[in-house]
Amino acid sequence: MLARWPDIRDVLEPSEHDLTDSPEDAAKYVLLTLSVHQLDHLPELLAVAKKNGLVGFSGVAGEST
Repeated sequence: MLARWPDIRDVLEPSEHDLTDSPEDAAKYVLLTLSVHQLDHLPELLAVAKKNGLVGFSGVAGEST
């Protein structure tokens, strides 16, 4: 995801620092807190999540995949 959308690096959790402290968190969740100008990524991000068997939810759009 970061290769395709490098501008989400700062809104992605767990961060690289968090994973250093708790590497097991990488298998638990990914949280993105997108700014308004990043919302155009949302349909593709949800599609990537779905394609990889992940559950995605948009609080803004009120929908999940």
